[in-house]
Amino acid sequence: MCIISQRRSVNEIDDKNILIEIADTLFDEVIFRSISDEWLRAPSLVDAVNSNGEGFITKCIYAFEHWLKNMYVKRFIVCIRKKWGRVIQSKGRLTESGLSDLLRSVDAVLMDIHEEHKAFNNELMKALSEKPLFSIQHGISIQAKKISLFRGTGERKGVRRAYLYSYKERPYYRARYALSESEMPVVGIPRHDSQWINNIISSDNNWDNARGHILVISRPANTTYYPRDRKYKALQDIRRLAFEYLKRRVVVKLHPKEKREGLYEEVFGEDCYDRKWVYSQGHAFKIGQGALCAISLCSSSLIADMTVIGVPSIELFDFRDIPNYDYSNELKGENGDPVKSFRYWGLVLGANDYADLRCHVDMILSNRLDVVLKLQKRHNELFEIGDNVSSTVADDILSAMSL
Repeated sequence: MCIISQRRSVNEIDDKNILIEIADTLFDEVIFRSISDEWLRAPSLVDAVNSNGEGFITKCIYAFEHWLKNMYVKRFIVCIRKKWGRVIQSKGRLTESGLSDLLRSVDAVLMDIHEEHKAFNNELMKALSEKPLFSIQHGISIQAKKISLFRGTGERKGVRRAYLYSYKERPYYRARYALSESEMPVVGIPRHDSQWINNIISSDNNWDNARGHILVISRPANTTYYPRDRKYKALQDIRRLAFEYLKRRVVVKLHPKEKREGLYEEVFGEDCYDRKWVYSQGHAFKIGQGALCAISLCSSSLIADMTVIGVPSIELFDFRDIPNYDYSNELKGENGDPVKSFRYWGLVLGANDYADLRCHVDMILSNRLDVVLKLQKRHNELFEIGDNVSSTVADDILSAMSL
């Protein structure tokens, strides 16, 4: 059973994504929170998307709800959204007792421990409070914020195991979640199993196997640490590098939570689409193949993926002097600038501006193999490396449940 508790998550699912196709062969049922804030059930993720009513009217309602500042008007729009959801969602609705009956049949829960305390999970975590919980991160990162922030706040709850990607994560998990060493097995990254990578590359048909391109790993703007003007400047730098200096095509991989907002069309040129740049729905392992390099707008998971398949990555992200941002708890790079975790650990080439970006690309052009090997060496120093990680985790969960 797959449970999706965040209301918007179902509408962010791309039913053409190879991972969704694979997931639908694994889960016998999907339980999800709908746009009406009610729980629905569907036989597959694709059916969940189709039954959630992501049409034009729904999109307009969400847009109003997102942008409105007046709380009284916003509450009115929320009421409209819920009523509209009940009108268009006639199948699979679960009553409170129906949901409880379904959750009673659950033997164990595998989730990301970082999601446990989020508001949209409160109802679900309460209903599953007696079930054994196991955790693995949905993204790839090594938590490195000041451990002193969490000292004395560790809270165990029902987590029996947290499966880690790196030994460097243990101090953070110990301080924040009060887990012992035996409850934090370091297993490696499941999606980096060689057989899994080969299966994805051979199965994903959403890419034409072009070579020599620049892969842009995108991220939504208008967050507290990534204002729209920073993204606009980064895209201008990429345009200058790819179109003017390198004369190479750009392939854009949007973040799962990112919509086509028009910024790429504005900077790269709508009239240049398909000729100089293109969006791709392909998996990163597939569209990364043959790329000269990847340029990430602060998205660490796909940086790690690129390193594993031998593609050098540059993080183009100027984190300096963002108005009204609290830097007191952020990591610092070698030159004292605030950075995110992958640059802090030396897992990616870091660039703040066009000069940095061009310097790294020139280095890649002159000796790409050395750059790749250096990044892979650092990756292998920090992350546990091995195959069959998924089987290791599954076997450990079964073993822990039998204790």
